Amino acid sequence: MPLDSLNFHRAEYGSAAPLAENCEFCTRGLAGEYFSVDQHRVCGPCAARVGAMQAANTSGVFLRSIATGVLAAAMSGLVYFSLYRLTGGSWMVFAAIGVGYAIGKAMRVGSYGFGGRRYQVMAALLTYMAVVLASTMVLVGSHEVPLWFYPLFLFAPLIQLFVGHFSLAALQLLFAIVGMRYAWILMAGKSWKITGPHPFGE
Repeated sequence: MPLDSLNFHRAEYGSAAPLAENCEFCTRGLAGEYFSVDQHRVCGPCAARVGAMQAANTSGVFLRSIATGVLAAAMSGLVYFSLYRLTGGSWMVFAAIGVGYAIGKAMRVGSYGFGGRRYQVMAALLTYMAVVLASTMVLVGSHEVPLWFYPLFLFAPLIQLFVGHFSLAALQLLFAIVGMRYAWILMAGKSWKITGPHPFGE
């Protein structure tokens, strides 16, 4: 999880070593003890603020992020479908990057900036669904396909491999994986390990 929103200012010490008695986030004196935030020595108020931010990453925030990601997947999937049909599949790897980017950015907005593994997995899944569904609808056609059949389109690359359409399956998977990678990167984040208070010399 990024700490940019904390608005802390790291002290500048020039060539001298940082003083162990100062908080590494706000430079406030540590008064004989410190808290550890991923090996950063910080004061109690700074540690409390980091903990409060992590506590705000609730299941409700995660669901909100999924909702915004689903909306972005639907919109970007329609764009991908249109471009695929117009270009015949040419240069669609760049469109897949756009799908992954749109979903990742939307989920980041919905999560108030939080990220992490569960966000990355969901962003990657939504990107896969958008890219594979859109490309399969172009290849198969969607005029006479019943709605209940659409979820099966998600397995189209595997089906194509089974029936021997190796190049087509490889292209679909390549486009999806490229988009998934960008969505995964955008939703990166981690939880900060907070311990303390610790006396100096520990």
